[in-house]
Amino acid sequence: MLTQIRLISALSLARGAVALTALVTALVALTSVVPPALAASGPAYTVIGPTQKVLPDGRVSSGTASAQLLGARNEFVSFQVVIAGGSAGAKNVRLTPGKALSGVGGTIPAAKNVTIYREEYYKTEVASTGKRPIGRWPDALIPSVDALYNEVRRAFPIDVPAGENRVAWVDVLVPQTQHAGFYDGDLVLSSDSGQSSIPVHLDVRNLTLPSTTSLRSLFKIHAEGPCQATHPGCTNSDGQLGWSTNYDYARLALDNRITIANSQFQTPEKQPVAIHPVIDNFKKYQLPLINGTDTTTRLRGAQTTTFAVVNDATSAAWKQQADDGGFANRSVLYTLRCDEPNTDPVSWPACKAEVDSAHLNANWPGLPNVVTGSIQDVDTNNFRGDTDVIAPVMQQMHDRGTPYPGNRRMYDDFLAKPGKRLWMYTSCMAADCVGASPQQNKPTPEREGWVDYTIDAAASQNRAMGWLAYEYDVSGELYYGVDQDLQTAWTDQWEAGGNGDGTLFYPGTIERIGGTHPIPIESLRMKLIRNGHQDYEYLKLASDTGHKAQADQIAQQLYPSTFDTVATDAEVDAARRKLAQLAEPGRVTAVGSLSVTPTASTGGNSMTASFTVTNDGGAPMNIDYLLTGVRDSAGRNVDFPSRGPLTLQPGQQYTYTAPRTFAAGTYTAWAAYYDGEGWPRLSQQLSFTVK
Repeated sequence: MLTQIRLISALSLARGAVALTALVTALVALTSVVPPALAASGPAYTVIGPTQKVLPDGRVSSGTASAQLLGARNEFVSFQVVIAGGSAGAKNVRLTPGKALSGVGGTIPAAKNVTIYREEYYKTEVASTGKRPIGRWPDALIPSVDALYNEVRRAFPIDVPAGENRVAWVDVLVPQTQHAGFYDGDLVLSSDSGQSSIPVHLDVRNLTLPSTTSLRSLFKIHAEGPCQATHPGCTNSDGQLGWSTNYDYARLALDNRITIANSQFQTPEKQPVAIHPVIDNFKKYQLPLINGTDTTTRLRGAQTTTFAVVNDATSAAWKQQADDGGFANRSVLYTLRCDEPNTDPVSWPACKAEVDSAHLNANWPGLPNVVTGSIQDVDTNNFRGDTDVIAPVMQQMHDRGTPYPGNRRMYDDFLAKPGKRLWMYTSCMAADCVGASPQQNKPTPEREGWVDYTIDAAASQNRAMGWLAYEYDVSGELYYGVDQDLQTAWTDQWEAGGNGDGTLFYPGTIERIGGTHPIPIESLRMKLIRNGHQDYEYLKLASDTGHKAQADQIAQQLYPSTFDTVATDAEVDAARRKLAQLAEPGRVTAVGSLSVTPTASTGGNSMTASFTVTNDGGAPMNIDYLLTGVRDSAGRNVDFPSRGPLTLQPGQQYTYTAPRTFAAGTYTAWAAYYDGEGWPRLSQQLSFTVK
């Protein structure tokens, strides 16, 4: 895989011009017309996938009347509903859960597992880079009912102006223990003009994603930033308020498979007289997220992957907590002095001094330190022996030309040493870091195409990091901030030449979104980053089950390099489906429906049940028994005979047939198989009557 990355450099360079043209075309297309109507008595709507962004006066090139989803257990599966205002506008529009998803493994409760958001807009004044449209971009996600306090918020109802659209984002969390198979339910879209049902079909694959992500992350937050943005006037002395606010941000990030690594609001050094309240608050709010015992996270058992000490002065105090709490092996030193020293002759000695202070002064001997730089700069400054984690920005890992040609193998000697790690980092360089204010920015089209966390980047660029981490064989992701411009996030997120760089949340004050508790508001970009990290798990599962070559090829075709990350939603979805099939150990599903013939019969005559199954997984599937379950009107078991055992190769089909006689009466039947523990259903129930 590593040598292949080097080989595709020329191809990626050649694709660059094509990708840029495609991106500009796609983004400009968003501003043309309102999406087509696909529905009925309620507002006109269309369903689209998650890896695209629709501007309020934009159009959708393709969409469907229903959501067709695929997901693993313990995965968030998402889609969007684009609601058209039409020529007259739509009043009092609401999107609510309808019939719960039900199928072979029972019902998936909507209250716990389905979250509906309204996409709110951020207005850009200038493009971050390239020729991106200027104006309103979807980003903030206002929940109908929030996941932290279960309070109703001001997502709906809304009015959709004539000639425009509004968009809802929907998350479906597949329960950890859900049986693989098909599930169907719906959402209800209503307005003053009526209501309609939006069908939702979910294909749960025989795969389970871990609650704690395999790809480590270190996303940084300002200790007092969330509290000051949510509670004006908050200071470091507001201990309980500050800790609880940071806790909300950290647990919401964790459910998006992101680790905010320094959510500690205070350190003992800052509170020498009241040291115990600081430690008590740490143990109450942060430690449960670190060790996976927090009972409020939706990904149960999820642990933060990194604990960051952000300056050496605090390392001794946190070492004791790490030793006691069992997270020393996930702790790192990440200081401002070691952040992007690059070629600065002053920064490297300053970084070394802080590392030496932590190690040599016995504050925390052996604490791994993180340097955001390239192996070339590390070697130029003779720093290999002083760093443990190198996190080059994307352009330093693989640029469009020299001096970073994408040769990942130049890190192999460094990684061969015990405890050494390689991460990656997308920074403002995706937009060239130009422009202290929007007025000073000069968009550079040649910078387009990178993995990019700005608001006006393509959705596929926001989602790319998980794929690239797999391709370049790195073990973690670093990002310098989630709250850089949090206090002004609703109106001004211009930072270092880009819209939203370093800010992934919005402050959800009671005045703005309702409820009784202020909450952090997730961004569309955060959801796309999460989806990319889930994609990483698919790639890893496929690779771990003996399909590495195929997984490598799928990843390379979708995201050829760090600077070639423009892909359509259909391309991303197709790649995920291929990976699911590769990774799945084998899964039996029904082809068509169950039949019981003849449809009209009299008591004592033979009847025959028939259905066809297939193995749509990536490995042979052993099936102990297939049968048609039957219950009479009193609930008594009168099943058709079972068939088996049998083995199905991937893609192979088998048709079950079995006869039996019945007394007069009314019966309910369904297809099922034995999985070693129970009898998952393969079909919907049907009723038949014997006279």
